[in-house]
Amino acid sequence: MLEMIISRYQPADDIMENNSFENLTKDMFRFGGSVRAYLESYSDYMNPMLGELDEAEKMLEEIFR
Repeated sequence: MLEMIISRYQPADDIMENNSFENLTKDMFRFGGSVRAYLESYSDYMNPMLGELDEAEKMLEEIFR
């Protein structure tokens, strides 16, 4: 599961680096639900990575409001 989550974030990083802000669309990003997916697989609520995943999802939502 962790490999799948990472595989969703790597393209998002490339998209952010290689496109201007004006050309970004929400459909370009496929990492929504990563926090839930991680917790369903590992139940490790104390992992600091969860905060980072949650923050990334919130930032994406805020950008495309």
